[in-house]
Amino acid sequence: MSELHQQFVALAQALDGKRRLAKRLRLLEAIAGTGSLTAAAGLLGVSYKTAWNHLQELNRESGAQIVATRTGGASGGSSQLTADGQMLLAQLRLQRQRSDQPPAERVPALSFSARNQLPARVLSVEADDVLARIGLVAGGIRLCSLITRSSIDRLGLRVGAGAYAIFKASALDLMRAEYKSDNPDMNIMPARVLCCNSSAQGREIELALNDQLSLTVARRYDQAEDVWLCDGARAQVLIHPREIMLATTA
Repeated sequence: MSELHQQFVALAQALDGKRRLAKRLRLLEAIAGTGSLTAAAGLLGVSYKTAWNHLQELNRESGAQIVATRTGGASGGSSQLTADGQMLLAQLRLQRQRSDQPPAERVPALSFSARNQLPARVLSVEADDVLARIGLVAGGIRLCSLITRSSIDRLGLRVGAGAYAIFKASALDLMRAEYKSDNPDMNIMPARVLCCNSSAQGREIELALNDQLSLTVARRYDQAEDVWLCDGARAQVLIHPREIMLATTA
């Protein structure tokens, strides 16, 4: 174990002991998902200054640069986890699994039956008289959600703002990595299988998206999938825009 890894382990344990682990984990996940500290702060319901101070605290206590920021420009700047930041995120997740503290929901003050809650940033908002197509980016992966037009104002959706993309594990389809969809509207997310638990009743599959975000797929058991569906396998996750719900702290 490297000296930096040892520092990350000690930091994760210290945050857990101070009951700050869940909040710092959500902050890093939100930055990884949105690519923006401003959007991440909005998702967490805190000010930019508070999020910035928490990030500087992580930098100081870890002895590493956790996030690389780019300011200005037409796109308004960005914030991305560095390689060290991704390592710290993984360690905080591991500590969260070991912790005896009750887990916190990603969306503040709300609980959902839908297990998948990806922090994302709004890229586009297109609406007609009834429906709206919301373009999103989550962990570098582009998604589209189809919602009612009235939800735009109610959720405070605007380009650059943060939003949680929420969907049920059972709403996802899983295909081989080489699969080509003939539906141009389908959201397709490249993923890697972390863990596949199978029984005669079905499968529960944990996947990683770009090694930054994770999600869960629940599906019926199909014996034919045993030849390729295993830990470490590359796959594609499919979901229709209508199945993606959005949530904000607006």
